[in-house]
Amino acid sequence: MMVIAEASSSADTSAIESLFWITVAAAASPILSRITRGYVPDVVILLVCGMAIGPHLLGWADVDSVQILSELGLGMLF
Repeated sequence: MMVIAEASSSADTSAIESLFWITVAAAASPILSRITRGYVPDVVILLVCGMAIGPHLLGWADVDSVQILSELGLGMLF
């Protein structure tokens, strides 16, 4: 019984950590864009941060834990 509770706890922590890093990237990108005086657009900084914190480079954001967030963003895009 304890193993199930521990597995559930780590999955929730992973989702919260992923959302934290995504929020940090979203908040830092306009600030970095202003620091560069607009030479580097905000979208480019967001893409670079997304690649950096994604599962293939640093692995801070897990795709499975933020699946609903990605589907919501795609729906808003359409």
